[in-house]
Amino acid sequence: MNFEKMESAFALVTPNLRGAHWKDAVEATVSASQLEEAGVSLEDVEQSVIFFTATVPTLDEVEEGLWSVTADGYRMGPAGDF
Repeated sequence: MNFEKMESAFALVTPNLRGAHWKDAVEATVSASQLEEAGVSLEDVEQSVIFFTATVPTLDEVEEGLWSVTADGYRMGPAGDF
């Protein structure tokens, strides 16, 4: 996956970070239509969270075509600020 695609995938799970910091925990809901519009897959979202935060996200299907994505985030992960 190229970097632009990775950024697009990560942006889907970080809209709640406006006013916060990109190193914060990831807590988002992503729909199939959002994935399609961004041109990314759920696997791309998973890989982008791993790349940008060094933490592995949890992906739970809330209902058909809607997933909850959570991760500790960079700050709380192994590469974080200690």
